[in-house]
Amino acid sequence: MNKTVPGVIALLCLGALPARSGELFRDDFESGSSLSTPLASGFGWHGTNAGAGDAVGGSTDIAHSGTHSVKFTFAGGPAGDDAWSELRYVLGQNMNEIYIQWYQYFPNGTEGLGPKWSHRPAGASNNNKFLRLWSGDYTQFNVKTGLSFWVIGGGDSKLGPDGGHNGNLLLLDPDDNSGMNDGRRGRWVNFVYHARTATSANDDGVVQLWVDDVLTIDNRSAALYPTAGTGNYFSDGYLMGWSNSGFDQTSYTYIDDVVIADAPVGQVVPRAPTSLQVQ
Repeated sequence: MNKTVPGVIALLCLGALPARSGELFRDDFESGSSLSTPLASGFGWHGTNAGAGDAVGGSTDIAHSGTHSVKFTFAGGPAGDDAWSELRYVLGQNMNEIYIQWYQYFPNGTEGLGPKWSHRPAGASNNNKFLRLWSGDYTQFNVKTGLSFWVIGGGDSKLGPDGGHNGNLLLLDPDDNSGMNDGRRGRWVNFVYHARTATSANDDGVVQLWVDDVLTIDNRSAALYPTAGTGNYFSDGYLMGWSNSGFDQTSYTYIDDVVIADAPVGQVVPRAPTSLQVQ
């Protein structure tokens, strides 16, 4: 579906605009931090994980604003090998509702930033993590939601939202219009993810995604309510993660200008013109 983004969702020109009501945290990664120091409102990057040959960390290769971003490295390997690169965060508070905005760059293979971002098919386990939110143990969670890329062929993919409770995670309405294709490679893409836990076992949890100002995923019936009614909030999460399809060649993606909010943060505002900054 193609629905224009509501005026209540803020698409922020980070580094240039003041904080708005509802905004809890923002990071343009210009501080060159180690991504392990607690930051504003109790939020903190932590547990930046590296699998075999994979890594995540600050970079000056390319940036959406300023000169720094976070670089994710996914090691290439033969068919059957997956890859892992994720940036974990702790919210610092229990949140029933959250808005996450960020800008992300997937290379098209012509910029000198490694090969074209291309998911290869891998059978039934071809899901590739993009974002996760949960409370409790990661596996036996109270509630969990997020997004995963699902391979559709030719290196392209669609995005599927996930949602569930008490260790049972379900795929919710994958959307062909919100995934990775040549129209989104080679430029900074703006993502806004909104999740709200259910108010009861009536399955009225909300999972939404805007891509470049367009609402592409709009699920308002997610089962985001724990059986016992406890732990009905989000406390932890990560960006990117396991890529179960794997990559033929070591591949990279970049994230910049992250905003965390507990409510819509104002009217839509123009984003600053983006320019390729390769150093």
